[in-house]
This record gives sequence, C-alpha cells and structure tokens, in this order.
Amino acid sequence: MKILILTFVLLIGCDQSQNKENTFKSSQQRYNCVLNVNIEFADSMILNNAKLFNKTYSQNDSCYLIFLDNLLKRSCEIKSQENLILIDSLYKISDGYVAEYFADTIGVSLFENCFESLLEFVSRNNQTSLLNLLIHSLDYNIDISKRYDKQSIINKLNYYSKNESNVEYRKIISSIVKKLK
Repeated sequence: MKILILTFVLLIGCDQSQNKENTFKSSQQRYNCVLNVNIEFADSMILNNAKLFNKTYSQNDSCYLIFLDNLLKRSCEIKSQENLILIDSLYKISDGYVAEYFADTIGVSLFENCFESLLEFVSRNNQTSLLNLLIHSLDYNIDISKRYDKQSIINKLNYYSKNESNVEYRKIISSIVKKLK
C-alpha cells in the first residue's frame, strides 16, 4: 500500500525534469510557492481517485489553489472538455476553503472565460455538478462579495440565450436565469 501511495505522490516543489513539455511550472510570489506538476500524471490521478488526490495535495493550501487555477486556465485556453471533467471531479469532493474557492473564483471564471465550453459540457453530461457550481458561484458573487449586480448577470445570460442557436444551450441558460431570480 505504501508503494502505491508513493507512486501517486506528486512532489510539490520538486523538479521533474523528464517530460518537460508536459510539465506545468508555476511560481507565484504572493503564495511563496513553486509548483511542478506532471500534467498527465495529475490528470490521471484525479480521474482514477479524486479523493486521494484531494487528500494528498490539499494540505498545501496555496499550492493546491494554484493547481486549480492552472487547471481552470487550461480548460478555458484550449476549450477542453477533459479539463472540465477534472474540475467537476474535484468540485464534487471539495469542502472547506477549497469549496469556498470554487464558489468565489472558479465558477465565476468559468462563466467569464469559457461559458461556451461550459454550456457544451453541461449539455453532454447529465451527472455534472458544474451547473450547480456556476449558479452557486454567481449567487455568491452577487449576494456575498457584491462583485456583480444580479440584473447585469441576468441581462448577460439573456443576451447569450438570444444569440444562441443551440436549443439545449438556451434551456440551460434559461434554468440559470430562473434560479438566480
């Protein structure tokens, strides 16, 4: 069992020089954290056992949040459904500060930066919790942080709906608007 856990340990702050093109390196001084992650290894671990990944890496708060930010960035930049699956998997098991971070930051970023990909993902995956994340995140940012005005979000959603030719996407947008009212 120890060997199995050791093989899954993704070393934070350790240089993994092999496979450099598939390794994401991030250094952010505000967190005083250096994160070297073999992307394929992390993705595989999340898909196979998100709880183990979460338990192992959420102990280093700032590095874990940086990892989530980078996963979100990958999702939006390459419009990857696979990365949205990973975000969904981690969101489903999140709690505490990670759940707050999903509500405060990740959900809003999905809305602002990759709404089309999110609509496509939600329309194809009935079991996803990302629609709930989006609604919870928008509510949080309207009511608690006061980052957004409710009517401006509803207007933006209605604009998307009017310009969207996909009927399924319009239904999803309509359900979001109803839950926000």
